[in-house]
Amino acid sequence: LNLIDDLGEMFIQGLAGIIITLIYSQLLSALSNEATNIIAGILLYHGGNFKNVRQGVRQIS
Repeated sequence: LNLIDDLGEMFIQGLAGIIITLIYSQLLSALSNEATNIIAGILLYHGGNFKNVRQGVRQIS
């Protein structure tokens, strides 16, 4: 009986672990997507500014 109880408990803990892992991975992927969008936006914005700076430097020199 103890063995079955232990197995049941391990199963439940395993299930809980899997569910938590799934939730975390969903959260992390959502966060990383947001972060990627933000970083891409910043890079694009700064990239645009960089081009202007380069053109400005060319005009000066």
